[in-house]
Amino acid sequence: MKILFINYFYKLKTITNVLKGFSEISKKISFEIDIKNNDILLKDIVEKKIYNNYDAIIGIIPFLQPEIQKYWDILNNKLLCLAIIEKPLNENNNYIIDDSYYAFNNLLKILKNYNYLKIGFFNYNWSGYALTRFLNFKKVMINCKLKLNQNFIHGFDINTNKFILPKQFHLSWKSIPRNKQKENREKEIKKYFSKTNLPEVIITPTDDIALDIINYCNINKINIPKDIAIVGFDNNPEVSNYLKILYNKSFLTTVELPFKDIGKNSIILINDILNNKLKYFNNHILLKPNIIVGESIKKNITINFDENFKKQLILEIINKYYHQNNVAEILSDNLEISKQYFLIKFKKLFTINFTEYINKFRVEKAYELIKHSNYSITRIIFEVGFNERRIFYYWFNKVYDENPRNIKKIDM
Repeated sequence: MKILFINYFYKLKTITNVLKGFSEISKKISFEIDIKNNDILLKDIVEKKIYNNYDAIIGIIPFLQPEIQKYWDILNNKLLCLAIIEKPLNENNNYIIDDSYYAFNNLLKILKNYNYLKIGFFNYNWSGYALTRFLNFKKVMINCKLKLNQNFIHGFDINTNKFILPKQFHLSWKSIPRNKQKENREKEIKKYFSKTNLPEVIITPTDDIALDIINYCNINKINIPKDIAIVGFDNNPEVSNYLKILYNKSFLTTVELPFKDIGKNSIILINDILNNKLKYFNNHILLKPNIIVGESIKKNITINFDENFKKQLILEIINKYYHQNNVAEILSDNLEISKQYFLIKFKKLFTINFTEYINKFRVEKAYELIKHSNYSITRIIFEVGFNERRIFYYWFNKVYDENPRNIKKIDM
């Protein structure tokens, strides 16, 4: 059994584990493999009839380019073809890819445990795998009832699922000088970060994109994960090693693709098809990835709301800061969570929204001062944290059904 392996996307270092998978299965299944790393065109394989030298082709192919999909379909009628990592546009093709829906489902559970609610997706790759990952990200967000905000999404339209990228990103990387590629990527990141409203965490479809964002954050003194958290996808060993040197620890949270299993299953699937154990077309295998949790999402959370949330701690902080206008921000900062998440959890714990609770609390403090101090009503209003007399009188009347001036007279 002789196989041609074509890799149009990845450096060989990135897919080392695919090659390891080939090697491991070779102990059980006999085959030869000819590796072509981006140095042979599908058009040449068809027109020069190179396919006659092989029993099967395994390919990591950019199927969004119509000409490439066309020649892949032609090859599919000449010999056995198997796409890996990148999903073909034609569902009749055989493919083995990662189950990115499964990955995002697990990833979003982890992010919710870290109290992230505002989640974004950033992409500048015009590729099938980026599109597949975005679609599954979107599906999981909807299923988890998390809001999809176009302002947090870069590279895709959330309504049409179409790419929103400048023309140069549609071109082959080979046709653009390296320095220009870098400049184009930096422009897209700068455009994203220039927005006034950013998500709490950015998910990217590759570790390379995550690394570009991390470098941008470092240059612009944006703290990860305190200011914004970053998540990659594919567990690229080059990115991982670079960040370990930079941070002296496992830094990037990412999705570890099952490259070795993809390699092994590719040979098994081809062997089974050639031995008539499986149909010739339309074989699809989705393999489950693993989530690697790194420092890029780990906030120093002092409280786990699901297990150890203590009402007493909140009450102590309120008692100390109730008179300040930004008491909600003080509370969320002390608990190291977002203000939005704090307000949601507060209502669940106290069965009352925070605004009502804090205004009633201030009114009770005001009542004590009215009864036991010589302060004027005006001074008391501002002393307990109200900015307007109108709001104070509204809440005082609601709680005590009385005018505060009458209480002052009674006490006198």
